[in-house]
Amino acid sequence: MQTNLIDVAPIQNRSLTQRFCGRWLISWRLLAINIFLSILPIAGGDLSRSDENTNVKLYVTFWLLGYLLVILFAAIMHLTLFKNRALQPTPLWMVISYQIILSTLFTASYQFGCGISGLSTKLLPAAHLVLIFVICINLQFTSSAIADIWDEVSSRHRELIEQRVQLQLLELSQKQLQEEFRTELNTELEIALKKLNEPLIKTLQEITNGLAKIEPAAVSNAIKVSAQESVRPLSKTLWQESSNTIKRPPLSKIVAIAISTYPIPTFWLTGLIVITQSINPFLQLGFLRGLTMLVLTVGLTTAICTTANAITRRKENFYLPIFIVVFILLQFRRFTSEHIVARWASNQESPEVFVTQIIINAIGFVGISTLIAWRRVNVQALNELQLDIKEQQVAAIARSKQTAEVAREMSSVLHGAVQTRLVACAMMIDNSSKSGDETSLNLAMLEALSILQAPLPISESEITLGAEVSRKLALWHGLCAFELQIDPRLVDVTNPEPREVGRIIEEGISNSIRHGGASKISISVMSGADGSVVVQIDDNGSGISKPSQGKPGIGTAIFASATGGSWSLSSLLEQGARLLAVIPAQKY
Repeated sequence: MQTNLIDVAPIQNRSLTQRFCGRWLISWRLLAINIFLSILPIAGGDLSRSDENTNVKLYVTFWLLGYLLVILFAAIMHLTLFKNRALQPTPLWMVISYQIILSTLFTASYQFGCGISGLSTKLLPAAHLVLIFVICINLQFTSSAIADIWDEVSSRHRELIEQRVQLQLLELSQKQLQEEFRTELNTELEIALKKLNEPLIKTLQEITNGLAKIEPAAVSNAIKVSAQESVRPLSKTLWQESSNTIKRPPLSKIVAIAISTYPIPTFWLTGLIVITQSINPFLQLGFLRGLTMLVLTVGLTTAICTTANAITRRKENFYLPIFIVVFILLQFRRFTSEHIVARWASNQESPEVFVTQIIINAIGFVGISTLIAWRRVNVQALNELQLDIKEQQVAAIARSKQTAEVAREMSSVLHGAVQTRLVACAMMIDNSSKSGDETSLNLAMLEALSILQAPLPISESEITLGAEVSRKLALWHGLCAFELQIDPRLVDVTNPEPREVGRIIEEGISNSIRHGGASKISISVMSGADGSVVVQIDDNGSGISKPSQGKPGIGTAIFASATGGSWSLSSLLEQGARLLAVIPAQKY
């Protein structure tokens, strides 16, 4: 049977629709960033034309009002039509319509506010609407792409690290680590139980030494609380194995990879150039000439990058020179565009401004290329880790069964040797207090004290079946009277495993004392058919109302594991209950 414990499906390339029209279509963090980035091209153009008599605060107020409407509309869409966009990407036509509505809301409110306040705007409403739409669509697509790529790689990295941790935890169950597991867990549990039981031990010692007055009810309740808490340290013991971090090259090497091996990201560079270089022509030249410059900018950039990538596919060894040539051509295109804008607008930019723009373009050009290379390098590293996880999966699943066995053993010991015996002591204290039997009361307190002070028998078990049965009865000495009958042929038997028979007997005794209030228990261990062992436990307790297979719990799990389901619990005719368990030989 195939086990799908760990999904190691490779990372799939996401479509543009998934990146742009999914989760990040409405992101409040990205929206805040985009609003901040848009203040300069949107309101900056009008503010640059204002004089000392212009109320700058009004421009900013109407700018904020426009974006308040944008945020309200985005919130409505987030709660309605785009509610499930993370699971099912929104159709592209709806996204474009959404951006048009956002642009219209902003433009209408901004132009209306400026109009009624007598403030002049550089662009007419129609041109302003197109400008806002271009800015919004580019900011949305660029920021969504960056956020999606980052989230894609980071999420997959976290998933694979978690899978790696799970495999490392499973590998703790290898044979050479099991003894360390037992020893360390035993030590941790003893420390935890000692800290937990110190107040109770002190109280019992004071009572037994005559230094404190006996208060049976308080002592009984304290013992019951200790019994319930005794099994919690095991559940709180967490085994954590730190995973090996994915080996990825440093940023400097990724930059080197970006400019020497990977194709030039035409789409992303075009988007970056449109955002950073198309706004100024609109502001200086007006709508028609600004649109002309936008088309020329996009066309030339796309042509340069596409041609360069086509040449690179044929001449891979010349990628770095081609990358440098593309960078120079893009800067020359930038110089030409600025020269045309300056002639049309009769406004020449200073050399300092042009040099600053060249530096910004260079950083953006290398930055976009590095981002794409970063994703590809990370995806490659993650896929390599996936292959490693897949190779370890089968072996780890098999080894996990050994860990389950160790955990089951620890749980059984705490349940039988500590928890149930403490509860039985508390019951004896209650009964002795009611009957006025001071001897039984003192014996019960001494027994509780010995249980709390004794080391945990985590790994104890006898070699022969007879010795193991005797050891289990000795654990309950003083809490009940026992009659034992064992088949002489089984006394020195080492196979079947004595530990399993001992667990059945211990759990049966625990149930008889705790749930039935028994004071006398008869135990029979006999040979059965086909080498099986038949354990029968009769008590003089209150019995049970009707035949039962027991309630789900640790005790039921012990019976089911040792017998394969061949056990029953029923009431005796006169008084008490009977547990019958058949332990098949093939279990061992």
